[in-house]
Amino acid sequence: MFAAEILFEIFSHLSEKEVYQLRILSQFWKAQCEYHLFHLLKSRSENGQKEVLLVKLGKDEAKLEPAIYDCQHQTMTFQPSLSKPISGNQLQVVFSEWRQPALKYMRHLSLQDRALVMFHTMYNASLEHVYALPHRRKKHSHQYISDRGLIVKFLFVEDHTIVIDSITVNFSWLLGGFIIDNSVSPLPLFPERYQALRNMLLEEEGLTQYDEYTDSVTDYILNGTNTLVVQIHSKRLLLWKKLEALGLNPRLVYKYSSAKNWLLKDRPVEEVDQVVQVIQNSEIGWSTEMVTIN
Repeated sequence: MFAAEILFEIFSHLSEKEVYQLRILSQFWKAQCEYHLFHLLKSRSENGQKEVLLVKLGKDEAKLEPAIYDCQHQTMTFQPSLSKPISGNQLQVVFSEWRQPALKYMRHLSLQDRALVMFHTMYNASLEHVYALPHRRKKHSHQYISDRGLIVKFLFVEDHTIVIDSITVNFSWLLGGFIIDNSVSPLPLFPERYQALRNMLLEEEGLTQYDEYTDSVTDYILNGTNTLVVQIHSKRLLLWKKLEALGLNPRLVYKYSSAKNWLLKDRPVEEVDQVVQVIQNSEIGWSTEMVTIN
C-alpha cells in the first residue's frame, strides 16, 4: 500500500471527481480520498475561495467554514467564524457551491409545458430541504437538528432564536446537492452507533422502526445520554414510509409546498394520505407528460 505522501501526490494530478470515484476501491482508499478532498476544501477556504455551509433561518444567515475532519468516522465538521444569534422558524442548510440545474428552454413548448418542465427538472432536493426547530428544552444545553448525513448542533438563546455551534456532514450529503436528478441519497452518519441502537430497541422494546433523526436520538448517538425519547409515529417517518411503499423517492417531499408545510406544522389539517396523493398524482402526471414533451 502506498504511503500517505505518495497518495496525496497522486491525488494532486487528478480532478476532484476522479479522486472521489477512487473511494470505491476499499475502505482505506475511501478514508484517504475523503481526507484529501476535505483538506482541499479547507485550503481553498483559507485562500479566499469561501466554500462554506450557509444556515438560513428566517431572514437571518450564518456561515460555517470547514474546520475538522474525523478520519475514524469520515465526517467533516464546519464551524462558524463568527458566532451570532439567528432567528426564525424554518431552518435550511446548503453548501455555497450548490446550484440550481441550468434549463435549456425548448421553443416549441407552450408556456404551460415550460412551467411544468421548470417545476420538475429544476428541482434540487438539497436546496429545498427545510427543518422545523425542535421544541426548546428547559435546561440550557445543546440541541440538534439531524438527517441522513447531517447534524446541526446549536443552542437556544430564546424561543425561535439560536446560535449555531457546528455542523457535521459526510461527503455523500455534500455530493447530493450537486446531482441534478436527486438520485444520490445521503448516507447516515455514525452507522455503527445507529445499528447498535436499533439492536437495543429491538431486543428491549420490540421496536422495528422509529424516527432516527430527532433531537433526543441524535443526543443519544453523539453523547450516550441516559434520557432517550423515541418517536415511533412521527410525521416524517409516516410520510417517508408511505412514499417508499409507492416506489416514490421521499426526497420529492420538498418539491411540493403542501407536503413541506404539512411536515413543518405542529397540527396540520390535511391527512397524510392526502399529501401522498398530491405527490403521487403529480409524479405520475409528469412521467406521462414527459413522454409527450420529448
